[in-house]
Formats: sequence, C-alpha cells, structure tokens
Amino acid sequence: MSPQAYNTNLSEQSKLTGASNMTTASPALSTTPVMAFQNQPAISGSKSVSESGKEWSIKVLIRSKDGEKRQVLNIFLQEKLNPTDHSKEIYIQVTDKHDPMLFYSLCIAEEDFQNLKASQGLLVDFTTFPGMLAQLLDKCEQEGDNSSPAFILIFNLSPDSTCTLEFTELNLFKHLCHLSLMIMKATDTKLKEYLVSCIQQLKTDLHQTSCQLSVSQQQLTDRQEQLSQHMKQLEAVKREQQETSSSLGQKMISEVQQEKENCTAKLNEMQSRFEVERRELDARHARSIDQLENRVASLDVQNRDLLEGKYRNESNIRELRGKLAAKDDELKRLEADFHSLSRDKGLTDVRNRDEARRVSDLQKQVDNLEAEARANDLEMQKMREMVRLANKEKDDLVADVKEKTSTVSRRETAVRNVTDELLKANEIIGKLQDQLKQEQNKSKLRGKIATEQEKLLSDKDKDLQAVQEQLRKTEASKDEIMKEQDEHLAKVAELESEKEKLEQLNKSNENVINWLNKQLASFKTTESNIGITKANTAGSARGRGKPIITRKSTSDVNTESSKENEPLVGLDPKYFQVSTPGGSVTRNEIPDVRQLPTNIKRTG
Repeated sequence: MSPQAYNTNLSEQSKLTGASNMTTASPALSTTPVMAFQNQPAISGSKSVSESGKEWSIKVLIRSKDGEKRQVLNIFLQEKLNPTDHSKEIYIQVTDKHDPMLFYSLCIAEEDFQNLKASQGLLVDFTTFPGMLAQLLDKCEQEGDNSSPAFILIFNLSPDSTCTLEFTELNLFKHLCHLSLMIMKATDTKLKEYLVSCIQQLKTDLHQTSCQLSVSQQQLTDRQEQLSQHMKQLEAVKREQQETSSSLGQKMISEVQQEKENCTAKLNEMQSRFEVERRELDARHARSIDQLENRVASLDVQNRDLLEGKYRNESNIRELRGKLAAKDDELKRLEADFHSLSRDKGLTDVRNRDEARRVSDLQKQVDNLEAEARANDLEMQKMREMVRLANKEKDDLVADVKEKTSTVSRRETAVRNVTDELLKANEIIGKLQDQLKQEQNKSKLRGKIATEQEKLLSDKDKDLQAVQEQLRKTEASKDEIMKEQDEHLAKVAELESEKEKLEQLNKSNENVINWLNKQLASFKTTESNIGITKANTAGSARGRGKPIITRKSTSDVNTESSKENEPLVGLDPKYFQVSTPGGSVTRNEIPDVRQLPTNIKRTG
C-alpha cells in the first residue's frame, strides 16, 4: 500500500468514527482503550527509562492544515531530577535529523501527571508511567514499517505553538487513542543549545573520519611498498624459471626421442614373435574343437531319440488318466441317481402313512413301485459291477504306468552316462585351455617388459609436466598480486571520494555557522529597536500624565555594555518561520507564559 493511499484511508476512517475518538476531550471514550492496553501482556517486560534516556526513530503521521504525511521523527524519553525541589520529571523531546529547526519538548512533573491521569483515565502510577510510555513507543516503532499498522503515533500541528502527540490503535471498528500529550515548540535558547550540540557532533564525526583517512593512507603506502618488493621478487623468479625450463625442456626432448626409437624397435620384434606363436595355437585349438563338435553332435542325436520316447509315454499316461476321470464322473452320477431314488422312496412312504384311507385304491401303484425298485436294485448291482471292472482297469493302468516309469528311469541312466562322457570331454577341453593360458602368461610377461619401458617414458613426461605446473603457479601468483594491487587502488579512490565528501560537509557547516552569526546580529538589532520603541512610549506617557520613571539595575547596565561589546552573531529570522507543504509561510509568535497549560509552565 502506498503512503498516499494509506493517508486517504486513514482520513476516511477518522471521518466515519468521528473526531471525538482521536482527541482527549471526552474521558469516557479514552478510558476504555487505556484499560484494554493495560490488560495486555508487556511487550518487553517492565522497561525503566534511565537518567541517560532512550531515543526512538518512528514513522509518525503528521497532521496539519495542509494535510497529512508520514515522516520519520526522533523521540527522546528521559527521567531526570528537578534541581530546585529534587523531584522526578519525565522529559520528552521530538526532533528530526533532516530538519534541525523542528524541535518540540515536554516536561511532565508528578502534579501534572495527576491531572493527566484524571483527565484521560490512566491506570498507571507516575513511577510506572515511563516504562509504559516506552512500551507504546516500541510498539509504534515495530508497526511503523507495516503497510497497515495496528499502532501509530499521530503528531497534530496547530497554528499556535501547542501541538498534540497521540498514541493511537487502529482497527476496523474505530481508532482508539490510548494517550494524548500536549507538546510545546522549543524556545530560542533551547533551539540554540540543540543546534550547538548538533554542530559539535558533526565536528567529532569529521575528526574521526579524518583520522581514519590518515590511517588508511598510511596503510596504503605500506601496501604499495610491499607490492613493489613482491613484483621485484616475482620478476627475478620468473627469469630463473624461464632459464631452467628452457634447458630442461631441450634435454627431455632429446632423451624422449631416443627412448621412443629403442622402444619401437623392441615392440616390433616382440609383436612378430607373438603373431607366429598365436597362429600355431589357433591351428591346434581349431583341430581339437572340430573333434569335440563331431562327438557332441552324435550325443545330441541319441538324446533326441530318448526325449521323443519319453514324450510318447507321457502322452499315453495322460490319455489313460482322462479315461479314469470319465469313469469316476459316471460313478458319481449313478450314486446321485441312487440317492434321489432313495429320497423319493422315503417321500412315498410318508404319503402312504398319511393316506391310510386310500391304501386299497393305491395298492396297485405300490406294487408297480416295488417292481420298479427291484429293477433299480438290479441296475444298482450292474453299476457296482461296472465300478469293480473300472477299478480293475485302473489297477492295470497303474501297473502300466509303473512299467513306463521304469523304462524312463533306464533311459535317464543312459542319459547320465552320456553326460559323464560329456564331462570327460569338458575336462579335455579344460586341459587345452590351461595350455593356452600358459602361452598367454608368457605373452603377458613380454608385455610387462614393454610396459616397464613405457613407464620410464611416462616418468620423464611427469617430470616435464611438473616443471610446467611450477610455471603455471608462478603466473597465478603474479595474477593474484596484480588483483591485490587493483583492490588497493580502488580503496584509495574510495577514501579520496570520502575525503571530498567530508570537505564539502565541513564547508556546509562553516556556512551554517556564518549564517547563524548573521541571524544573531539581526536578532540583536530587533531587540535594540524594541528598546527604542519602549522609550518613545514612555516619553508620550510622561507628557500625558504622571511621569514614568524607569530604573535600571547595575546588572542590567553591565549586561547592556557587555552586549554592545559582543560581536554581532545570531540566527536568520527565516528559521523562526514555519513553511508548509503548500508554500505558505507563517511567523510563530512568542507565547505568553500565563496562557500555557499547567503541565508546560514548569519547563524552562
């Protein structure tokens, strides 16, 4: 959210809730927010403001006739003792770093705090009030950077010298003013003291920066001397390295060429011998492989014949098992029919008992049923006979299966014998492979001799690479030294720029001091003019009536003579004018002490 949008939103909310919520005129409205704040837990414990004081930089909403704006102000809070009656007082000061003429202050004594407590309904004592005020300032400082803060500090500017500082809580319902303080614009003496302290602070800062600049310049000269020494050493090392590398390179090149020629001759001889031996071994190995392949082919034919016989026996066994399963299904079907007939017979017996009155009529049907039962019994006997025959066939099939399994086992033993012969053939092949490995080991020995010669060449190459690596390291160290020199030069440029800025600031401070002297001179001229006008008015009064006798004390005479002897220095009158953002200029009058509030009259 932009500051303009935030200010417009804040002004609309203030119009809706009413101006009475933001002021301290109605104690009933301000009592509830203060009680709500007191019931909340402490933000950072019970803070006590020491006699040295504490300062906050808070983004404050400044309200004036020309509108509203957000600005960062410095708020100083301090507990101090009154030198006259040794009572505690709370001192609040509002300033701006960018505008030294903005200076407001407030001093609250214990009597003033009692009036403030009664008017705004505060629930704290005078001893705990500074800690709670510090908590409110901390809360406003924390919420200052948020786009929609919960707490905000509002600074209401008025045309006269009295202004209000309000600690306000923002929510969606209304704006709650927890505390409102009337703060006065500083007098000329206090403003001068504040400006003098600002000038002294600037002088101390200038002195510190000048000391830092001298120290950095001394360090720069030392570093430049070290850099020149390192550059000289680097050039000497580089010359020596170039000489040694050139001589070593020539020697290494000549030795490497000689070793390469010797190694190539020996390698050619060993390769010719290895080729002859390899051809002889290949011929022997090819003859043995042909013999073994013929034998393996004959054994494969025998193995296929045995597998075909095995598959035929397995197919016969499957057919016999299928027939046996069919016979079992028929037997189960017949048993189911028998059970169904027996159930029917039982039902008929029940019906006969129930229908005893119809026995005579149904006797013939019973005889027929008995005949059918006898026929069924005969069929059952026949079925049992068929089952017995099926069992016999099953036993015969089991015997056939046993015979087939015995023939399969005999053939498996034959296959085992064939595999034993194959294993013997594999042993013969392994022996031949061992002979081949021995020949290969001999060739490896010869290759090792060649590799050792190549290692000698690689060692020479490594020495050459080490020399080249040393050259690279020296070049890298040279680059690092050059980078450090560039960094030192950049630091020197930065220090010179800071020196120029400090000189400009010093000139601006001198201009401000001259300016203040001119203002003080004009101020003294205005005081002398005011004295002349008073004398004229006294003469006119003397002509009209009783003469007015003015007596000056010796102290006044001494002060006037000392003022005449002092140099004409002072502030320009434009610093006593208030400029608004719209461009209008208003001159602030010196307030009358009798018109000030009770909590402000005690401030010097």
